[in-house]
Amino acid sequence: MKKKICICIDSLRIGGAERLVIDLINHWSNEWKIYLATFFDRNDLIDTLNKDNLEDHIIFGTDCSRYDAIIRMYKFCKQNNIDIVLCHLERPNKWLAIGARLSGSGVINTVHNINIYDQESILKKISIKILYNIVPHEIIAISDTVKQYLINLGVKGDKINVILNGVDTYALKAKYSTPTPQQNLDLVVLSRLEPVKAIDIVLAALAQLDTEGWQWSLRIIGDGSQRNALQDISHKLNIAGKIEFIGAQSDPLCYLLDRSAICMPSYREGLPLAILEALTIGLPAIVSNVGYLPKIVSDGTNGFICKAGSVESLLVSLRKLGSLSPEQWLNFSHEAQNSAKKYDIRACVNGYQEVANTLI
Repeated sequence: MKKKICICIDSLRIGGAERLVIDLINHWSNEWKIYLATFFDRNDLIDTLNKDNLEDHIIFGTDCSRYDAIIRMYKFCKQNNIDIVLCHLERPNKWLAIGARLSGSGVINTVHNINIYDQESILKKISIKILYNIVPHEIIAISDTVKQYLINLGVKGDKINVILNGVDTYALKAKYSTPTPQQNLDLVVLSRLEPVKAIDIVLAALAQLDTEGWQWSLRIIGDGSQRNALQDISHKLNIAGKIEFIGAQSDPLCYLLDRSAICMPSYREGLPLAILEALTIGLPAIVSNVGYLPKIVSDGTNGFICKAGSVESLLVSLRKLGSLSPEQWLNFSHEAQNSAKKYDIRACVNGYQEVANTLI
C-alpha cells in the first residue's frame, strides 16, 4: 500500500516557495500518493505541475477562516488516511498543521525566510514559539541561517532539519541557453515587488550611474504592492525610459537570456530559487550580504556581494560588473553554472523524503 502525503501551501502563484512545491511534487517517489492543499485558487504555475503525480487537489478558499481551516484539514486527513502533511509558508504552517496534527498525521513545517516575526509583538512571538515547538513533529529550514533564526526565536534545534532549496539543473540547462548580454550592465530583477526586496535601492544606484555616463538597462520581472511606487520613483529619477516592468511571468527565465546579471539586494532572504535558477543557466548575480546569499555567491567569482540597504555598496558592485571584459564575464558565467550544481532538486527531494519517512 502506498504512503500518503499532503503538501500544503497558500497557492501555486508565481514565487520561489511555490516553484519548490511544484518541483517536489514532480520529482517525489512514486511509492507515495500525493495530495495538494491550497487556500487560494490562483494557480499560475499549474501548467508546470505533473498532474499524473497528483492524487487530488483541495482548495480551502480565500474566505476560509483559521478555525474552518483547522477543522477542514482535520477532516480531510481523516477521510483520506493521510500519513504525512508537509506545510510551506506561514498560514499553512499554523492552521493546516494544527488540523493535521489533531488528525494524527505526521506534520512537517517548512520555513523559508528569516526575520519574519521581527516586527511582531512579544505575545505573538511567544505564541509562534509555542506553536512551532508543539505542533510539527519535524521542521525543515531551507538554510542554516533560517535554522539559527528559529533557534533564536526559541524553537528547539533538535527538531529542525536543514534541507537546501533545489532546482532542476538538468532541465534548466537543457531548456535555456547561456545568457549572451549585449553590454555589461543589462540587469534584471526577478522577485516580488515588496519593500523587503530593496528594489528602490537598485533604482537609486542606477540613477547615480546615469549621471556618471554608464550605459545600462533594467528589466523588472514580478509583481507586488510596490509596483506603482517603484514606477513613480523611476519617473522622478528620470530613468523610466531604461526600465521595463513586465510583471509576473510563468516562464521568467526566458527574459534573462539577454541580461548580464541578476540583482537581489534584499534586506532579508532565505535561499531564493531565483538566484539558483539564474546561476544554473550561467547568469552572474549581485546580491546583498544577508541570509544564505553570501554562500551562494562568491564575491568576484560568480557575482558580487553588497551591503544590504547601501546604495554606495551596490554602486561599487555595479561598477565592477560594468568594468568586466567579455572574457571576464564569460568566466563569471562559467563559475555561476559550476556553483549551482550542488543545488540540484533531486538531493532536495531526497532530503524531504527522508524526513517524511522517519514519521511513518
